[in-house]
Amino acid sequence: MLQSYFPGGAARLSVAGAHVVLDVTSEEDEPRDELSSGSPLAALAPVRAEIVQGDLRAAYLAWLVAVQAEDVRDSALEPLVPDGLSTLSAAQRALVDFLRIDGDLLDAAAAASGASTGDAKELRAWVAQLSPEAKDRWLARAVAEPELALGGELLRAFRRENEVGPGAERRTVRELRAAAEVRRRAREQVEAARLAKARRVAEAAREKRLVALSAKLDAAWTKLEDLVEKSAYEDALALALDLRDAATRDGSTAAFAARFEAMRKRRIRRRGFFDRWKRANHPEA
Repeated sequence: MLQSYFPGGAARLSVAGAHVVLDVTSEEDEPRDELSSGSPLAALAPVRAEIVQGDLRAAYLAWLVAVQAEDVRDSALEPLVPDGLSTLSAAQRALVDFLRIDGDLLDAAAAASGASTGDAKELRAWVAQLSPEAKDRWLARAVAEPELALGGELLRAFRRENEVGPGAERRTVRELRAAAEVRRRAREQVEAARLAKARRVAEAAREKRLVALSAKLDAAWTKLEDLVEKSAYEDALALALDLRDAATRDGSTAAFAARFEAMRKRRIRRRGFFDRWKRANHPEA
């Protein structure tokens, strides 16, 4: 069930005695600090049980890692696409984050995945229609191997029997990459439009604020000196920058400069504010 999802390279499968070892590697130029958000092991731990129970979504995710690492040739067909790629479990979502799987590539892959309706109802129906002989075999296994996780075994058998057959249409890696690129461009266009709208809204709000400031210049200058005197330098800097921009907008930069210089002389000991002003206007200094 798993072999086709582990082509080698970044996604490898090996057998050690009675066990299967799955080795998935994700690398990037600048490794992130995994300790900053705590250990990811607790979030990832359920993935093993899901695979043992025949849930192949994590295996498909491993194959996507191999695709990202260019360990799969462009003409290769994808493995069978499991249902529910668009509705991953919490552990599988943690795996996506941990392995840094490209979201656009995953979305493109999920487009060919059926909806996950949950196995419980279907599993009960499947068990109910088993022949008496098959049920006897399962009961005999439970008696012979009492330590066996029979529920997981049944679920895996059910999923294997009901998985998509090999005749289902599958995409090449090249087609999958192309679909991911289409999604990436569409997403970037939507994001660019959202940012442009946000900028327009912010600019309109700022323009409104500058107009109101220009109408009450004397009160604004009084407030500025009061903020400087109270050492509220960050608020004072924001107000001073607005006064400067309002002066630029109104064509009165000379008047602003004269008034600011007069304030500087009165508050010359407030170097904290004037140092901030200098850095804001001459960041290279």
